Amino acid sequence: MNIDLARPGSLGAGLVLLLAACSGASAEVLKMAVPAESGVHVYWWPALPMPRGWVRDEEVSREREINVILPIGKAFDDAPAVIYARADYKQRFPQVHSLADYMHQDKVDIGSQSPTAAIADRPDVKTGDGTTLKVVSYALPAKRQWELAAYGEEGDFYLQFTVSASTEADLKDAEGVFYGLLAKYKKQP
Repeated sequence: MNIDLARPGSLGAGLVLLLAACSGASAEVLKMAVPAESGVHVYWWPALPMPRGWVRDEEVSREREINVILPIGKAFDDAPAVIYARADYKQRFPQVHSLADYMHQDKVDIGSQSPTAAIADRPDVKTGDGTTLKVVSYALPAKRQWELAAYGEEGDFYLQFTVSASTEADLKDAEGVFYGLLAKYKKQP
């Protein structure tokens, strides 16, 4: 479930159409469709409140199938840190029965990427509407990857918000922006 930032998604050329925000409890999960050669490619992304000095990277977001923001003036490949969010439709993961299962699978997936991976639970955080998110830190020094991931549920979706950096120092520098974004995230009533 963790996104490998080196993996490009399959995407044909086309115009992105904002279909609708989901109704009810998942109102901040945006549904988007992109016409492709093989039909329409559907994306589900949490709508992110934009931190000052950051911008959404539309092209990378579609390529990676996640909602990606990065510091203004930086490219995805040279940004000191990037923040991304994903919404996984629960019905696509029949083997996952809870948020704890969803997080466990992510920990297993990331741990299998590197024998030196350090994975640790961090204190929970609250979003702007009071929802509790579970936070996990991932350190994969051999892959030059340090991350904080916050996990939650919203209606029919599991949510993951992640800040990712190629050095531990860059992750620490971006941590305040990440937690500030989470503190402003709200689902629509």
